[in-house]
Amino acid sequence: MTDAGRTRLLAFRLPQSEIHYVRNVLEGYEGLATQTSRPGSNVVVWEVPLSRLEEALVLFGVLAEELAMERIEDDDRIRLVLSW
Repeated sequence: MTDAGRTRLLAFRLPQSEIHYVRNVLEGYEGLATQTSRPGSNVVVWEVPLSRLEEALVLFGVLAEELAMERIEDDDRIRLVLSW
C-alpha cells in the first residue's frame, strides 16, 4: 500500500502575529501542506501528505527554533481544533 492520498494532521501553537509569516513560508514549499487557522486563534493545523511528512517535520523544527512555535501532539486536541 502506498501513501498516495493519505495525510497526517500536525497542529501548532504560535503567536498570532506569526501565522501569516508561517503560511507564506509553507506556500514556498509547494504541495508540502495545507495550513488552516481560525481568526483570533493562535493554533494552526497543517494537513500533510504522508509522503512529505518528514519534510514537514523538518520545516516545523526550523520554524520552531526561529519563532515561539509549539507542536500540539494530542490527536484528540487536534480534532477538537478542527471541529470549530
